[in-house]
Amino acid sequence: MLLKYLLFMIIIRKFGVEMREFITKIGTRFMTKIENVQRNLFEQLLSDTFEIAPELVAIDEVLSEDDRLFDEVKEVFDNRSSNSRTLGRHSVAVDSIVRLILVKHIYEWTYRFTQQQVRDSYSLRHFTRIYFDKVPHYSILCRYERLIPEETLRRLNEKVVAIAKTRKVTRGGKLRVDTTAVETNIHHPTDSGLLSDSVRVLTRIIKTAKHCGLASGRVVRDFSRSTKRQVLNIVKFARGRSDSAKEAFKKSYEKIINITKQVINNVQQIRETIHEETSPEAFAIKDALDHYLPLVQKVVSQTKRRILKGESVPTAEKVYSLFEPHSYVVRKGKSHKVNEFGQVIKLQEADGGIITDYQTYSSQPDDVGEFIPSIQKHIEIFGRAPHLAAADRGFYSQENEHRAYQMGVKRVCVPKTGKLSKERKRLQSSRWFKQGQRFRAGSEGRISVMKRAHGFDRCRNKGQAGFDGWIAWGVIAKNLRVIAAA
Repeated sequence: MLLKYLLFMIIIRKFGVEMREFITKIGTRFMTKIENVQRNLFEQLLSDTFEIAPELVAIDEVLSEDDRLFDEVKEVFDNRSSNSRTLGRHSVAVDSIVRLILVKHIYEWTYRFTQQQVRDSYSLRHFTRIYFDKVPHYSILCRYERLIPEETLRRLNEKVVAIAKTRKVTRGGKLRVDTTAVETNIHHPTDSGLLSDSVRVLTRIIKTAKHCGLASGRVVRDFSRSTKRQVLNIVKFARGRSDSAKEAFKKSYEKIINITKQVINNVQQIRETIHEETSPEAFAIKDALDHYLPLVQKVVSQTKRRILKGESVPTAEKVYSLFEPHSYVVRKGKSHKVNEFGQVIKLQEADGGIITDYQTYSSQPDDVGEFIPSIQKHIEIFGRAPHLAAADRGFYSQENEHRAYQMGVKRVCVPKTGKLSKERKRLQSSRWFKQGQRFRAGSEGRISVMKRAHGFDRCRNKGQAGFDGWIAWGVIAKNLRVIAAA
């Protein structure tokens, strides 16, 4: 060992390379692995013995077509900390991580179940390039998925779309656009439920502060039982039609609002106490308070306006969840589900069933304003306007139709709203218009498949970044399956 160390130092001095630079060069090559390689003849022979699922074989061919497909993901892993390139053990191969996450979203599994299935299946081990190595723990998959930003996933989907163009799965001759609601993982929001959540969360932060010794000497009451009692009273009197029931309903809300205000005062006192603390626990508690306090105060305000004053609070000013504050109410005119709580997304497809673009919105958009940007994005991807652009009547406006024709679209297939003139009736009864609407109806089927098979019914990730990543991975997984089946 001593001789190896001396030889190592002599080589560095001889070539005039500093120790840090030399380690960085080696680390850049070896610390973050691109892919695993089969290590011996036994593994190679065994791979020829087992039959891999045809769909996975086809998807593997698609992923192997571009050698630089995961370069940007590797760059993210390299830059996750200052020493990621140079120090520590070898990472899990980038190729394997991405394939594991894709398996999770292709089959809509959980992290735990994905780990179990890959561990027990040689077919999945071969597809994910794990081979005979240890399958990463599900918590590692979770951390890696949250590490990859949505911008990187969007560029990854663009590369997948480029592969679809190269294979001529899509030629960009047609375009269809539609929007849908993806719910976030929250309970149905009620004013009493939000106030109860507020008390519970703030009480938990207070207990954490006292446990860490940051609020010692302060006697703070736990209002959890009182809150539950008032919530039960609200449920009890909510359906009452008598004046006494309505009065009891309002009084219960007044009590729970006062309880929440008392908890807010307690939290603010503790916040002043730990203001100058510099421990990691203190910083964590400060961050939690900075996040939750404004939301709780907003919940108190909207409840007073709605219940006590009888005001109608605009949707944009409401909080629907303390834990997923980016959620809002979506009304898509469904008879079986009038209100959905989540976010609206737009899916844009070309012929061949390839989702060329997707968008998430922080508030419910007007579909009319999304038609022309979709055509512009299609031109950016394919270099030309589509021959046919189809959407439902929610995207129609005379200006949209006129601009689409100016941009080079030959046939704009969007039904007009309202009363139709004889000329418009004749147009919408024409053969090409009906064929275009049949093509447009395919977007409804695509949305249905995305909800049933790729998790678009409910996002289980947390936060806006998690929501965006959930949508991106679902789109990439679906595109790979479409290309593989072509």
